[in-house]
Amino acid sequence: MRQCTTCKEWKDIDEFYRYRQGVEKRRSQCRACRAAYAKKYRDRPGVREKENTASRSRYIASCRNLGDRVDHSALEGTRWYEEQQDRVSELAARHQWNVMNGTEEPLCGN
Repeated sequence: MRQCTTCKEWKDIDEFYRYRQGVEKRRSQCRACRAAYAKKYRDRPGVREKENTASRSRYIASCRNLGDRVDHSALEGTRWYEEQQDRVSELAARHQWNVMNGTEEPLCGN
């Protein structure tokens, strides 16, 4: 049993999220209180937009960093690879069409 620091109720240890840095390797807030706190935080003005912007920036950076480092040489010539190449070409063409028509944004800042 453990006491939640927010609602002050005594609850079973399984009612607390795991947490690497805690003394008992559990959070001090119970799951219900932690969920309520997270929802309240997310519902603040600008938080979701900020999270989405940061996520998109990381995605674009990872796309640029991958660049030529992806090595498909082990898969080349296999039936699966050929099927995927056809699918990728089709999706790329569809994406390019949508970008030209303004229904999608370009991927990876292109």
